[in-house]
Amino acid sequence: MNDGERYRRGVALLRRVGGPDFDAPLKALADVAPDLVRFAVEFGYGDIMSRPDLDLRTRQLATVAALAAMGNAEPQLRYHIDGALNVECVPAHVVETILLADRYAGSGAATSALRTAQEVFAQRGLKFPIDAGTALHHAADENALSPRLDPRTRAIVTVALLTALGRQADLRSHVGAALDAGAARAEVVEAIQQMALYAGFPAALNGIAAARAVLVARTPASIADRPGEQSTG
Repeated sequence: MNDGERYRRGVALLRRVGGPDFDAPLKALADVAPDLVRFAVEFGYGDIMSRPDLDLRTRQLATVAALAAMGNAEPQLRYHIDGALNVECVPAHVVETILLADRYAGSGAATSALRTAQEVFAQRGLKFPIDAGTALHHAADENALSPRLDPRTRAIVTVALLTALGRQADLRSHVGAALDAGAARAEVVEAIQQMALYAGFPAALNGIAAARAVLVARTPASIADRPGEQSTG
């Protein structure tokens, strides 16, 4: 696939995620760093986010989880909360995803992300799915959310979050939990690889290294004997 095809594929996917103003963040940078804009579209969306082994809805929640937990990219978090809604995630799922950050990254990160979500929902005329005051004071009850994330999606999102935070020991146990919840090996790998876009290549590489022993142990020998084999999208 040549660069033009990668770019077109990236733009098509970015349009689905970003809606009518999908390219506004990129246009703001294009006069200074046009190559960075091209890289973001070609690699980020044309190569990584468009890979078929993980659905776009789960990818968006994984991105929201990672950005909420890291707590250092509010504009991108806002964009991807909006993007999650654009690909048919519901507000309750977005909030449940953010509450995972409270568990693994602390209440400060989660509270900030919940405020951002509250603003995005309000702009779209959507009701916050639980009592906002309670949620913002660290007393949110996930059981009050409806509908809840299914176990597979929640587990994959947690894998992405832990990869972004560099929590390798926790990641290993949650890779196993994701497989137990029905996630495919390829879906787990995709969630970890995707974090290269948001937490950097070291985080993704370390995440794959941490997950590898679990994945190999839980994979049939015919596949485990070929550790480099995976879908190329």
